[in-house]
Amino acid sequence: MLKLLKYEFYRKLKMFIIAASILVFAEGVVLFGIFKGGGWTILSFLTTFFMISGVVLFVFIDSIRTYSSDLNQKEGYSLFLTPTSGYKIIGSKAIMSFLELLVFVTIVFAMMVLNFEVTKFMYKDVVQSILDPMFEALKTVYTIPNLFEIIMIVLVYVFEWFAVIMIAILSMTLRKTILANSKLGWLISLVFFVVLYSTMETITMFVLAPFGFYREIIDLIQTSTQFAPSQFTFNIFKYVGVAACMYPLYLGILFYFSGKLLNQRVDL
Repeated sequence: MLKLLKYEFYRKLKMFIIAASILVFAEGVVLFGIFKGGGWTILSFLTTFFMISGVVLFVFIDSIRTYSSDLNQKEGYSLFLTPTSGYKIIGSKAIMSFLELLVFVTIVFAMMVLNFEVTKFMYKDVVQSILDPMFEALKTVYTIPNLFEIIMIVLVYVFEWFAVIMIAILSMTLRKTILANSKLGWLISLVFFVVLYSTMETITMFVLAPFGFYREIIDLIQTSTQFAPSQFTFNIFKYVGVAACMYPLYLGILFYFSGKLLNQRVDL
């Protein structure tokens, strides 16, 4: 297993360095816009948006790229032809993808906190004049989550994206096992992905419904109900608790079937 993890690490290292360098450059652009002020702040906001959305997409695409390369290119054949458990292969890829996702999300989250603190320091009066009325208006409708609650929400988001990555891995494994010689492999994998993802989201919807998730969302939108801080915290932990049960189950199922298919030795 350790050898497989080292293999995955070196496979991803180059792209990791490139992505980290882009993040550092983007952070420099954000800080430049903050220091310059005026119209340059628009550049900072746009760059921040692309940083947040880009980092999860990068990890998703990078995970697909490395796994697809191992499945479809000659240099990756030996990984599947050696007497190695399919579960170990999938496990090593899953662990490295999760660590990659967690590291990048943590870096971006830290950058967002830094940027916010720098902005408050440089434009204290302006920031307060904008944020104070905004927060007061929001508090009449919503309860503003604290930092710990935000971190919990981000962690759920990370596990959700990790499940999406595992769905993509299972989709490619299914395609390679069932229709190895198809010329439309990418399209078939995409169909499998859409079906599996839709199934997961449908199950999640039916599981969340009895816990009142959708009713509470509708109440917030239609009646502008404000939750007391204690109630809001309870709801956060309620849904985090549901996610803590659901996503390990999803991940376990996806891992099991991906490894089982690889144990049958895909047709390379």
